[in-house]
Amino acid sequence: MGEQVLLCWEGTEPQLTKRGERPLVTFALFAYNQEKYILEAIESVLAQTYQPLEIILSDDCSSDRTPEIMEEKARAYRGPHRVIVRKGTRNVGTLSHLLSAARISQGEIFIVAAGDDISLPERTSTIVEEFHGSRHQAYSGEDIAMGPDGQPLAQSPSVAARRSELHRLKPAWIHGATAAYRRHFLELLPLPEKPVLFEDIALTDIMQALGFTAMRSTARLIKYRNHPESVFNSVRGEDDPAAREEKLLIEWARIGAAKAYALETAQSLSADYPILPTRRATIEREWRFFDHMARWKSDGVWGRIARTYYASRIAEFRGSAIVMSLERIFGERVFRLYRKSRSRMKGAFSRTAS
Repeated sequence: MGEQVLLCWEGTEPQLTKRGERPLVTFALFAYNQEKYILEAIESVLAQTYQPLEIILSDDCSSDRTPEIMEEKARAYRGPHRVIVRKGTRNVGTLSHLLSAARISQGEIFIVAAGDDISLPERTSTIVEEFHGSRHQAYSGEDIAMGPDGQPLAQSPSVAARRSELHRLKPAWIHGATAAYRRHFLELLPLPEKPVLFEDIALTDIMQALGFTAMRSTARLIKYRNHPESVFNSVRGEDDPAAREEKLLIEWARIGAAKAYALETAQSLSADYPILPTRRATIEREWRFFDHMARWKSDGVWGRIARTYYASRIAEFRGSAIVMSLERIFGERVFRLYRKSRSRMKGAFSRTAS
């Protein structure tokens, strides 16, 4: 995969475990051009209270000082954990980055963290306690929201409720920023031929197709940084309609790429893990939905109406498809005015009725 192992610190405590003892866990921190936040992220990983722990600090060929900061911090470390620093010689995308690191890991459980988030000190201990003895192939929990500079942000209770609903509908669903996986599950998966950025979407779909499940915990495991540069927040933080349009199309294409990889991978594993036709059909429908939406800009008006009709026939996305499609057809400014006017009319009606 073209990676370089820059440093390997063996730690001050033995890492191998015997039968009946606590499992060896790998905690992998992934980064790409995150020099602004990476130091806090590294410090939070090194401060994990669990032992025995293997830590992989992995950079996806950043053009800034992210890998240098990783190496400097690792060289200064003199604690109990085993620390490996690796740097890719080319940018491969989040999923390949994760799978490549998993291939050099030794832990039974593989915990992932992003280079702009902060893991709480007890994160690993909590995951081992709740996840180790279960039959699930993955695990995820909750987060504490923070802003770009680390200031706490209020988080609506509806966020956790929405995540619980997603997990109820799809028992393999994971909150990727807080995720952990069985290493042997990750070892089943081929490296994608094309970059896949939304690794949690791909891994959720593969687990769902193969009949695997993920554990959902209410434990708060990380401080999740909300900032405009992050992959998931770039669209939501964009005020300019034209720029938002471009970013939205890119996001849909990335989701489509994750689902295309999941569909192909699940099919390749079907000899050993039979896939129910309904599960395959669900992933295929979802892939086609996002693939259709990502191609929106190349269509004329009638093509967009046809895409709206197609997308609205997919039950899982019917509501969001219609809303997104109307916004694309009429333009975001017009659609915002429509929604604002509709909201005011509903409010006026409610006051009149009462």
